[in-house]
Amino acid sequence: MKKNNSFDIEILKKAARQLIDAYHEALSDTSGKNRGRLAIDIFQLERFLIQDRVKYFSEAGQDKYVDSLLKEKRNGVFIDIGGYNGWTSSNTLFFEIFRGWNGLLIEPVRTNYDEAKIIRNCKCLNVCVDRFERIINFIEIKKGYTQMSGILENIEETALKNIRKNPNHEEKIYEIETKTLENILLQNNISQIDYISMDIEGGENDILETFPFDKFNVKVWSIENNSNDKNIKELMTLNNYKFVEYIGVDEIWIKN
Repeated sequence: MKKNNSFDIEILKKAARQLIDAYHEALSDTSGKNRGRLAIDIFQLERFLIQDRVKYFSEAGQDKYVDSLLKEKRNGVFIDIGGYNGWTSSNTLFFEIFRGWNGLLIEPVRTNYDEAKIIRNCKCLNVCVDRFERIINFIEIKKGYTQMSGILENIEETALKNIRKNPNHEEKIYEIETKTLENILLQNNISQIDYISMDIEGGENDILETFPFDKFNVKVWSIENNSNDKNIKELMTLNNYKFVEYIGVDEIWIKN
């Protein structure tokens, strides 16, 4: 039985490699958001092939791609905005464990933050990041699509309807105080940053519009852009960043 199982795994690995080659070939002829979807397929297959070695945690391979982009840099600094529970689909846990990085994990939902504090070695903040410091209505998805919590006014109506269609859906809306990314970084004496991962369900453009790029040296951003917001491209280009790839629904930008 062992021999047969081993043989089956080798056949699967061979098939996975062939699929990866085919997807890479397709990637060379693909543009726009469709590249992100192909990147997910490639990453899942690659993760299967290396399951006994390095462990990646992100949903679509953001950590793997950024690690390659930064040439496997050690002892870097990350900022994880919308870090959820610290490990599920995390874009930064890989860097903490395998590359010796440190930084901040920022998560507004208290239960997620409590879990992240147990799992992560980096500093975790129970804070909601916004363009201004104010009181806003926050929607916490307690059951169903629990990774979709966010500032209520930032979540598109269609997206919210789809979230609420989940048969297990349970939500809670409450007021919460927000902080700007600038003030969070200043309060933690951080100005040199290798990687910012931003996943805040529609609020990404607001953060970028008010972020003082000249005050902070950020090498790489991964920015969730579900709505294909063109303003993000304009803002990043204006602030001397170059778009390099779609990974899932994230755009990867590197400083020129």
